[in-house]
Amino acid sequence: MGCCSVYGNRTYRKWVSEGGSGLRVFELTRGQSNMQVSCEGPLEMLADASLSMARREIEAVIEGPGGGRFASSLCPVSMDADQAPSPVVAEMLRASGAWNVGPMACVAGAIAERVGRDLGRLSSRVIVENGGDVFAIAPGDISIALFPGERSPFPRRITFTVSARGGVGVCTSSGRFGHSLSFGQADAVVAIAGSGAEADAAATAIANSIRAPEDVEAAMSDGALIGRLRGLLVCCGDRIGVGGSVRLDSAGRGAGTGGRQVV
Repeated sequence: MGCCSVYGNRTYRKWVSEGGSGLRVFELTRGQSNMQVSCEGPLEMLADASLSMARREIEAVIEGPGGGRFASSLCPVSMDADQAPSPVVAEMLRASGAWNVGPMACVAGAIAERVGRDLGRLSSRVIVENGGDVFAIAPGDISIALFPGERSPFPRRITFTVSARGGVGVCTSSGRFGHSLSFGQADAVVAIAGSGAEADAAATAIANSIRAPEDVEAAMSDGALIGRLRGLLVCCGDRIGVGGSVRLDSAGRGAGTGGRQVV
């Protein structure tokens, strides 16, 4: 979700407070997990306990028999999701199998959802951002800002709106920026799904398939792919594709400077 100057320092996190939502905002760090949480009320202890438990459940699998493959594989592993030791691991296995990626490609989205669902029992509005991947719960719509890169012909912030009723995962992968492993060249791929793990796995898989701007149209016309998601946004070079229930709020300035929208 950004280049080094923005993503590496997590400067984009101040965009949450710029929205004037009135939510309590705090950060959590456990191991490699560093997340920003926005919710109603002082729920820091619950959020920390939820994050810690999710990490312990995943670490238990990694440290167990065959765990090395779970941690390092770039394709689905043969563990049975129905026999998984915890719901968060089961979601990672199901999502990675559906999108033909490794289980750890889903980890940020899966953990964000776990924390978000736990907080959602006490707060009607929750936004959990985990390394650029988001899981949110709200009574209505939420607005998301995406940074497509300093060299993109599109605006520095592309904003779009999605429904967060019942919970929504909004996850990003890039072949150019950030920390995510990608074999493609997309500036950004944003996948939106009811599951954080599925959104994360989908973003990784679709970003792997984008090697040039011309691939954006093919990704957006893949009905089977779009059918699994609530929405999809793909940005590469001078092309941006938008599909599903995503409502694009701002990208027009980029279209006026050489960008092309593919719907």
